[in-house]
Amino acid sequence: MKSNINRIGLGFLIAFFLISGGLLAYDVFFVWPVKACEERGQWWDDQDRICAVPVPLSVITGRHIRPAPRPVQPAPPAKAAVQSPTKR
Repeated sequence: MKSNINRIGLGFLIAFFLISGGLLAYDVFFVWPVKACEERGQWWDDQDRICAVPVPLSVITGRHIRPAPRPVQPAPPAKAAVQSPTKR
């Protein structure tokens, strides 16, 4: 009876290359585009697989955004003059 070690080894080698190729393809088509998009500061849409630029709501509605009024801060209290102790 002939040994099947060579066939089993070849099968594992083929399986290894198929799995490695699948993982590489997953990275190239699914992971790398997301990373590249987020590095540019844009948003990735998983449903449509597109990289989009965030648009402020004021651009869509045409309303101008007014800055919030600043609260008035009281002036810091005046510091009392510190006198050094005299030596006797």
